[in-house]
Amino acid sequence: MESQFSPQINGLTVTYRPRTEIKPHPQNPNTHSPKQIELIARSIRDFGWTNPIIIDEEDNALAGHGRLLAAAKIGIDMVPTICLAHLSAAQRRAYVILDNRLSEVGGTWDKKLLALEHDAIRLLDPEFDLTTTGFELDDIEIMFDSLNEVSEDHAPEPDRTSSAVARVGDLWLLGDHRLYCGDARLAAGFEALLGTEKAQMVIVDAPYNVRIGGNCVAKGKHREFIMASGEMTRTEFAGFLTTVFGHLITFSNDGSIHYLFMDWRHDVRDRPRDHHPCDEGGGQPPRDLPAAPQPGPIDDLAGHFAKGGAPLLSGP
Repeated sequence: MESQFSPQINGLTVTYRPRTEIKPHPQNPNTHSPKQIELIARSIRDFGWTNPIIIDEEDNALAGHGRLLAAAKIGIDMVPTICLAHLSAAQRRAYVILDNRLSEVGGTWDKKLLALEHDAIRLLDPEFDLTTTGFELDDIEIMFDSLNEVSEDHAPEPDRTSSAVARVGDLWLLGDHRLYCGDARLAAGFEALLGTEKAQMVIVDAPYNVRIGGNCVAKGKHREFIMASGEMTRTEFAGFLTTVFGHLITFSNDGSIHYLFMDWRHDVRDRPRDHHPCDEGGGQPPRDLPAAPQPGPIDDLAGHFAKGGAPLLSGP
C-alpha cells in the first residue's frame, strides 16, 4: 500500500535546533565507539554539516545519534535537524533500526577504485590529509602499494623444442621501446640499438661466472648462459666485464646512473666446491669462509668507472 505521506509531496525543511533539546532515542540498539565519534567529529570540522539529524515531533533522534554525540564532543550548540512528524510509532522504531542497518548491507568496496580515488585526491592536493576519508594511514599505504603491483598473469612458457625466431642482429621495435639481439661485447650492437641517442640510466644483471645448473637453480630449470657461466678464469672474467661495462660508459650520458648487479661472494677464492654465490640466501657469508672476500673484478673496475664519469652502483 502506497503511503499517503511522501517527501516529494510534504517537502523537507532543515531547522537548526539547540543540541541539548535533541534526545537520543531510548530504544536505539546501535552503539558508537569513541573512534567512530572522533571520525564523525572530524568530518564535521573538515566538511561542515552535510547530513542533518532526523528527529520525530517529540525531539527524539531517529537517525544521527553519532552526529549528535560528535557535536557535543566538539562543542557545537546548534545542530541541523529534519522532523519526520508523519511516521507512526511503529515506523519510527523501524526507521531507527533501518538507518543503521543500511550501512551494513549490500555494498562492498571496489578496492582498485578506492585506491585510485585516494591517489586522485593526493594529486589534486599533495598536502591534503588523506586520513580525512576515514581510513588509517597504513590502510592507505596498502592501497597505493596495490596500484604498483605487477599482474600475476604470466606469459606461457615458449616451446623450447622449436627453432628460435630471433637472430643475432635483429632489432625489435616495440612502440617507443627497442629490443636488440646481440653481443654486448661489441660496440656495433649498442650503435644499432641507440643510434645517436645515449642512455641516462643503465640496469645490468651480468652473469656471475658460475654454473647455473645445480648452483642457483635445480638442473634443467634454467639453461646455462652462453658465456661467463663458470668457464672463465678470474682474469678472463675481469676482461669480459671491462669490455661490456666500458661500452656502457661510452653509450651513456655523463652523470648517468648505472645499476650493475653482482654477487659480492663470486670471487671468494679457495672456498669449498659446494659453496656458490646462489647457495646462501640471507646475504651472510658462509660460516666456513672468510668474513671479508678478496677484491674481485668489480673492485678492479671501480677506478675505471670513476674515470669514465658514470657512477657504479653494485647490487646484492
